[in-house]
Amino acid sequence: MRRGLATAAAIVMLGAAGCSGDDGTDTPAGLEPAPTATSDGWRTESFGNAEISVPDAWGHQTGDVAAALWCISDAAVSAPVMIRPGTPVESTCPGAEDSGDPDPSTLVEKAGTFVSMVFADLDPDADEGTEGDRVTTKSGGVLVRIQAPAELRAQILGTLHQISTDANGCPVTDPITADPARRPDGAFSVLELKGIKSVAACRYAIPGGRFADPPEVDDEEELGADPGSSEDEEDVPLDSDEELLGEDSEDPLVEATVDPGANLRPTVAPLLPSGTARSTPTLLSSVLLSGEVARDAVHGIAESKVGTGPDSEGGCTGNDAKTVRGTEEIVLRVTTTTGDAQIYLRYGGCHNGFDDGFTERTLTRVAVAPFVSGSNLVPSYGIELLRILDDPNAPATSGNAEEDSGGTAPPEDISEETASASPDPDE
Repeated sequence: MRRGLATAAAIVMLGAAGCSGDDGTDTPAGLEPAPTATSDGWRTESFGNAEISVPDAWGHQTGDVAAALWCISDAAVSAPVMIRPGTPVESTCPGAEDSGDPDPSTLVEKAGTFVSMVFADLDPDADEGTEGDRVTTKSGGVLVRIQAPAELRAQILGTLHQISTDANGCPVTDPITADPARRPDGAFSVLELKGIKSVAACRYAIPGGRFADPPEVDDEEELGADPGSSEDEEDVPLDSDEELLGEDSEDPLVEATVDPGANLRPTVAPLLPSGTARSTPTLLSSVLLSGEVARDAVHGIAESKVGTGPDSEGGCTGNDAKTVRGTEEIVLRVTTTTGDAQIYLRYGGCHNGFDDGFTERTLTRVAVAPFVSGSNLVPSYGIELLRILDDPNAPATSGNAEEDSGGTAPPEDISEETASASPDPDE
């Protein structure tokens, strides 16, 4: 496939636990999102229209790697984690030795302690009930797996409930999921925001979303051969993607200008398919910033350059530049003493950046870090966003590079237009 040949290194997948500092956090000092605390050192976690509480010391992970690959992992040294969907992992480990024994993947000693939440429609054959150290249940449209020692498992299960808005103030769905290219109904420019009290970063799935990708073709077509020809026939090169695909192709990128040599990310399947009802809960996670942390985070957005990017190199041309927005987006719900505002954070397709409804601004490591830490750990993204969406403690190699890494130039696809000196939104 062309995609496999051209783009093997063009995507970053975070299938393991999120990176953390010595104190177990996922963000640099001063950028730590405050989890919504419950009694006795627990925190709330939301997904879809379900919410649950786990001990505050638990980490975060995307993809149920330990349970799927328990035979090559070491649960004895694994910290408990809250798991959300990530890169799919095929289990190659054996099942129970005897018919009456639980599957080893359901045992804490084999696969560790965790809570996993996924959309129930994506695993319709899952059986509810208890096996080994795991209880599996459904709440609303969410399938929940709780794997822990019996007493802790019961405590966690007792906190599970359905929601319409989570504890951080994020509704279970947002208009952006049905119209990912829309702009916020902004009441305020980010430069005008004063008296900032809090920012809820609400991360949503985009049903049917996709990345900028070249059309799929099989290997024989890639080499210019007619799939129906004999091996003795001479290869005939093709002049264009239209000729390659055929005039009647239904591929949505046929009318877009596609560079077959571009370093594009491979497609990552959306969590929810096209045609998902607009009322379907699409909330993936959220974090809440308050007080000075929230104010510093908004200041970071205001100081970003005017423009968009970084975008996938060569992957945002033609129709894609107008429509492709990836498989998820974050809505920043800003609460101030004078009113509320929204800022969109896009990072999965074209037109990546912050958008307050007035001005679009580029993504930088410093500006993005507070919103993609902890529960909002992003499971996959293109190499153009490496060091912007990954571990916020890592040295910057793009985005705000001149400030963070000794003068390295920013990516070429970031707009060169810059804003005038940004006033302090709180002054």
